[in-house]
Amino acid sequence: MAQDRFRADLLDRLSFEVITLPPLRARDGDIPVLADYFAQRMAAEIGWKSWPGWTDRAAAQLEAHPWPGNVRELRNVVERAVYRWPEPERKVDALVFDPFASVWQPAGEGRNSDAPATVADGEGIEIKALTAAPAAPVTGVSDLKAAVDGYEKQLLQAAMERHRFRAWEWRCPLVWAASHRGASD
Repeated sequence: MAQDRFRADLLDRLSFEVITLPPLRARDGDIPVLADYFAQRMAAEIGWKSWPGWTDRAAAQLEAHPWPGNVRELRNVVERAVYRWPEPERKVDALVFDPFASVWQPAGEGRNSDAPATVADGEGIEIKALTAAPAAPVTGVSDLKAAVDGYEKQLLQAAMERHRFRAWEWRCPLVWAASHRGASD
């Protein structure tokens, strides 16, 4: 313990039976079976009547990915893809392998800075990362606070629409506050 190592005697007690599995990328045939299993579970959880499956393109992407996170990473990618897919009757075609990738992230930063600076937009279209450019001058705005408030409200509503969240059905306090901001000013 003095050297921040696991105690050998405790490890020996815990390792009564040790099973070593090869990594997911080395197990031929496991990826499609596991991906379908996780997808069926997520589809049922979000209320889909059936699991439509993967497009050939998505299935090929699943097979080609190296899966450094093994089964946990596969499960996360699959569940995220099913949850974000807007049409339960069509085969799922959009996969996001790195949920932290962003078109707003400066090139060369992030978890995998050697990777090309692109991100899938949810419809399978790759978008190149934006480079920092000077902001265009704002003209025709007499009340900057009102303009910013209106813009923020549009951004929130667009994000919630894109992610299938209908705030007015759930009486979301954030949207209510944004829509009523300035009413008492």
